[in-house]
Amino acid sequence: MKTLQIYNKPLEFIDSLVRKGVKFKIVKTSSKFRIITDTHDYTYQANYSDLKPSEMYFFKYLEKNIIPVKLEDAQTIRARINYIYYNRSIMHEVRHENKVLVFNDCFEIDLNSAYWESARRLGIISAEVYERGLTLSKKVRLMALGNLAKRPINMYFDGQKYHSERAPIPPMAKYFFACADYTDNVIAEIFNRNVDFCLFYWVDALFVKGEIKREICAYLDEIKFPYKVKSINSITFTKNHIETDFFCTKTNLQKQKIYNVEKQAIDTHFFKDINFTINQIINSNK
Repeated sequence: MKTLQIYNKPLEFIDSLVRKGVKFKIVKTSSKFRIITDTHDYTYQANYSDLKPSEMYFFKYLEKNIIPVKLEDAQTIRARINYIYYNRSIMHEVRHENKVLVFNDCFEIDLNSAYWESARRLGIISAEVYERGLTLSKKVRLMALGNLAKRPINMYFDGQKYHSERAPIPPMAKYFFACADYTDNVIAEIFNRNVDFCLFYWVDALFVKGEIKREICAYLDEIKFPYKVKSINSITFTKNHIETDFFCTKTNLQKQKIYNVEKQAIDTHFFKDINFTINQIINSNK
């Protein structure tokens, strides 16, 4: 079987195979397409022009230097993570009593480098790897951790129609999900201890009433988990979304951010998608 690189757009190439009725299999990951026919193995490398070679190398460096600490399997850890959680009492009012609730003078408390810090605390990475990661951007660290849990999508074309399946969760994924689980446990502990004052959390950010800020910061100082605090002018709960209104010091503008609320989740959401998690953290304006 010949192995070839594809330099044109992969979707156009796939379309040409379909028109010809050629049977093929696609193995897709975040970084490349492999298109396999009976006679050829074509590879298309995705464009990572926004990442430097040293940043791309960090993906492999991290994977090679993971410390094999004892953890539960990835599926077990993944199943219990609450990436998003809402105050039950508030959600009951807006859902069942059709109210719009507004809370003024609130705060957003973000865990700094949450997943990377969690990896260090769990013993998944050494002090050397931890410090090296801090020299890179938040995006690169998260992508490197997320790469441990990548699941290729396999597609088959039998000459007439498509069939697809996602690869099983890889064994290394447990390290990524363990970091998410640790972060979730830190925020959930704060939430449960201050349930009357915590409004909701979103991945690694906790939104709270103003009167509880000092106590939460004291707790994070006690456990030595790095964080930052942002003032939120108001948080509005409606049936379908949560809106935060705040002054952005970077742009010197008043801004609003919308968090969509899924209908089927009253207390909690279970987002299992790695890309969702990474994108939410990257875009959290830390």
